[in-house]
Amino acid sequence: MAAIFGDVRYALRGLRRSPGFAAAAVATLALGIGANTAVFSLMDTLLLKPLAVRHPENLVLLGKARAWGIHSGVPSNYDVFSWAQYEYFRDNDRFFPGGVAGFASWQSPVRLRRGEISEMARGKLVTGNYFAVMGLAPAAGRLLTPEDDRPGSPAVAVLSDRYWRAAFGADPSVMDRPLDVNGTPFTIVGVTPPGFFGETIEPDPPDLWFPAARFTEVTLNFSLLPESGLRWMHLMGRAAPGPDLAAMTSGLTAQLRQWLEANEPQRDQPDVRAAIGRATIEASPAGTGISHLRLRYAEPLRILLVLAGLVLAIACANIAGLLLARGTARESEIFIRQALGASRRRLLAQLLTESFLLALAGGALGVALASWATRGLLVLLFRHASTAALDVSPDPRVLAFTAGVSVIAGVAFGIVPALRWSRQSLSEKLKSGSRGLVARGRGFAGGRLVISGQVALSLLLLLGAGLFLRSLVRLTRQELGFQAERLLVVRVDPRIAGYPYEKLAPLYRRIQTTLDALPGVSRSALALYTPLSGDNWASDVAVSGFSPERNKNRNAAWVSVTPGYFETMGIPLKAGRSLAADDALRPPRIAVVNEAFVREILAGEPPLGRRFGFDEEHRGDWEIVGVVGDAKHADPRDAATPTFFLPVTETRPQGRLLVRSAYLSELVVRASGDPAALAGAVRQALRGIDPDLPVKGMTTMQEQLGDSLRQEELISVLSGIFAALALLLACLGLYGRLAYAVARRTREIGLRMALGADRRSVLWIVVRETLVLVGLGIAIGLPAAAIAARWVRAQLFGIEPQDPLTLVAATLMLCTVAVVSGYLPARRAAAVDPMVALRTD
Repeated sequence: MAAIFGDVRYALRGLRRSPGFAAAAVATLALGIGANTAVFSLMDTLLLKPLAVRHPENLVLLGKARAWGIHSGVPSNYDVFSWAQYEYFRDNDRFFPGGVAGFASWQSPVRLRRGEISEMARGKLVTGNYFAVMGLAPAAGRLLTPEDDRPGSPAVAVLSDRYWRAAFGADPSVMDRPLDVNGTPFTIVGVTPPGFFGETIEPDPPDLWFPAARFTEVTLNFSLLPESGLRWMHLMGRAAPGPDLAAMTSGLTAQLRQWLEANEPQRDQPDVRAAIGRATIEASPAGTGISHLRLRYAEPLRILLVLAGLVLAIACANIAGLLLARGTARESEIFIRQALGASRRRLLAQLLTESFLLALAGGALGVALASWATRGLLVLLFRHASTAALDVSPDPRVLAFTAGVSVIAGVAFGIVPALRWSRQSLSEKLKSGSRGLVARGRGFAGGRLVISGQVALSLLLLLGAGLFLRSLVRLTRQELGFQAERLLVVRVDPRIAGYPYEKLAPLYRRIQTTLDALPGVSRSALALYTPLSGDNWASDVAVSGFSPERNKNRNAAWVSVTPGYFETMGIPLKAGRSLAADDALRPPRIAVVNEAFVREILAGEPPLGRRFGFDEEHRGDWEIVGVVGDAKHADPRDAATPTFFLPVTETRPQGRLLVRSAYLSELVVRASGDPAALAGAVRQALRGIDPDLPVKGMTTMQEQLGDSLRQEELISVLSGIFAALALLLACLGLYGRLAYAVARRTREIGLRMALGADRRSVLWIVVRETLVLVGLGIAIGLPAAAIAARWVRAQLFGIEPQDPLTLVAATLMLCTVAVVSGYLPARRAAAVDPMVALRTD
């Protein structure tokens, strides 16, 4: 132990004597380690961090929770469940001694009134045993209990700790105080503990939790609790320690099929019976919660972590080069220690101790840089979120990761110089003498290999950044099927304003008339949802005249819209006619479909006059009167899906689902200029129509497109930053390597010039060395890039990994910057005075 402390003290004294070297090494390492820590911190926050509950490792999710919303039918893999299915698993549980809880697969916007104050908030419906299954204790008051789910129980709500502090100043007297929620009085009974934001990892967590029994009051929709055929809840259970997920999957699947055999109303139909035989529940670990971000960002974050690792590798190569150069200057010190009896092992330990001190200092600074960078990344990902309540402070896993990376880096950049200088023989030094030209032996070749490796890694990063950038450009400039420019999207909620169905059509007409009269507005329309908003309503459809077998598995998205929607969105009419203002006043019920609907649902048959509906019984409900062009609604990466558009009718339509779809929540306004400039006037106009009509948000369609491409933007921006860092580090390494070589060969250069060599030939010696190093790096990097290209193919759009333009541009950029880096030492070499050089040791 005394020897270790002695090595540490000696290393610290040595670094104090070389502050420039120490600062450069620590800064270089901080960039490499900070990049890795920032990406890992983001990965930890979005994908790995456990829920802030008791023993999260014992929580098990029924299914994978990849679906949300309201579903019907019998799927193969169950992710969402009905209330009746929740009660069945709760009361017939065999695997969860801690109970089974349910919660809505979505948040519900609610309007709160506290005296004269009215505001929008986010609510979550959960079962009464939800907090008990999570293993939570209240920060104040009490949490929900099973009694709160019983019929006739008082309407109660639980506040999140964040909302309690923001809206009520953490006032404990709000317990048992009434709170108006969508016009219904709820009693505040408790507050969740700090740090708990729900079971779902999301930027805007719930502000309040309500008993699921209060579905109607919270959502202002018909209750789904009695609808055993409509699935809308996720289920989570608390298992005993060390849950056997395989056994749970088998047992839960058997229970599910038993329930379906007893309760599915269409169980006697052959296709439904076959579906019951395939129905499965996969038990999944839920300790890290549900994250729709996990599927979206898992693979991009892995790619970014690899890219950050390449940056660290280049940084380590740079430090290794610096240590090799510094070791040359310390030859005398090392040989003196050998002469005084120091063993090779002691020299190796002392040299590695210095490397580890540099690595730990770089790691500490890297954590600080990463903490700042991770917050910036969250802003990039969730720039339109009102509350980014994700904890990005370094936790033990992040600190352990950084410490591990620092140790690995210390070994990586320290081992080669330490081995080289600890291997030096005192007798060889005495034989060779201390003067003369520098030998070009193994050290010279090793330095070449290090620099060429940096160039190769830099080329990999430049190619990756170029591919991701070009892919993002292709995505943003592609033909979307509608004109995204000059469109303003306004989110409203007539349900929360208390509008009955019968008053919706007059409200929509008044909104359109008022907004169309505003200066700078070309026209406006309303829709159930807009393209790329993240929403999607879809259903199986049946076409009149097609056999039941031919109608099977035909799925289409659908949207309720007002007249003028296609014209406002810039979606071209291809055949027939568009929707008209009087379509809602007379039969038949009509629809407009897109070209994908004609191709895939109608199999290319003439569409006009064809009838279809949601199922075989209602396949004559709607008559197709027009065909519009394909527009991408769900994902800009995917092809347009079959879609049909329904007009909002004046009379109550058949079915509760269509009543819900009549509450159009998105208003689109086409501006004659900048759409963002209209935001204030539009908000004021809506307030003049109805002060109680809540405006939940405004954004331009271009911003909405950008939000849908946030994953691509993240990987493009970070890969570009990493490529720039790699190029900077590689060029600094190249410059340092050549500058050091010029300094060591000053006498040789002076001798050449004294014997008649001109400055041009001396300049060429150094430039040639630069070209050799860069050429070797490119020769290594190109085959490596061809191998790595397969890995990123899935992340690209409209471009191949072997894109020649990207390849040529990255290579030229690397060569240009590298030659500039090499030219500076070359000019210094060419300016050497022969007389001064010949007197140099």
